[in-house]
Amino acid sequence: MNKKPFIIILIILLMISGMFIGLKYLIPNQDLFSYNLMEILTAIVVTTGIYFLTQANNDIKSKNQKVEETIDVLKNKFNTTFNSPISEEKYLEYLHTFKYIDNKIEVLVKLSIHLKCEDDICEIKKEKEKLDEFISENIGEGKEYFLRKEVKEKIPNILCNIETHLDNIILQIYKVNENKK
Repeated sequence: MNKKPFIIILIILLMISGMFIGLKYLIPNQDLFSYNLMEILTAIVVTTGIYFLTQANNDIKSKNQKVEETIDVLKNKFNTTFNSPISEEKYLEYLHTFKYIDNKIEVLVKLSIHLKCEDDICEIKKEKEKLDEFISENIGEGKEYFLRKEVKEKIPNILCNIETHLDNIILQIYKVNENKK
């Protein structure tokens, strides 16, 4: 959290408090300015507390939004790259995609610490490794290999497992948000 806005707000609150104290002594018979020091300090403490609670809530909302964006990027990347038949000509694209996905998963790990979804992320990594190994080991077999009946559903099953874990992370976001209400 940035301390500069806090200092500015504190200075503004002190100036406003000073103005009310000054007005109380300039116009002593007005009920509007008849505050004691305890009421002024209470207003300052309450205002500062509300500011910090709001700021903390905004930080969590921002992180959750970034987590959702990262999950959307991962889903799109998996689906656009691996839902079409696997071919040797795209092997370099697959390698680049796996590296890109690894980087996005690391971003997801760092952004989602507050969600406590390490198990889902660990499973996503395992499933991605299965996909990587399956494609790397069998890419030389040709396009026909990946279209065979016994092999055809392996990649969609892995993608489905990954998407399930990504959805669990999104559910965790809303579960956490429900608990705070």
